[in-house]
Amino acid sequence: MIISISLQIFGLLCLSLAMEKHFKATFARPLTQQLKLSVKVLGFFATGLSVFFLLLLAHPIPISIVKWMGFLSVHILLISLIHSRIALKAKR
Repeated sequence: MIISISLQIFGLLCLSLAMEKHFKATFARPLTQQLKLSVKVLGFFATGLSVFFLLLLAHPIPISIVKWMGFLSVHILLISLIHSRIALKAKR
């Protein structure tokens, strides 16, 4: 489950950085089309791989899917808080 959660966080972080606003606030440079596509593909691949590891290593699959969805919502909140913090630091 730890592998799945780690891949989920990494995938969501990559997907959020595929947006120009978040990328520019984090790295202070514009996002190129090639990099945008690469980060987006990497994000979807990591999130899909997290589901694969969940189904491969989980014992009661229905309960593991519910846990995965719960972690997904928590990780989305966590990443949005991280981006908010970065945006506040950039304004100062």
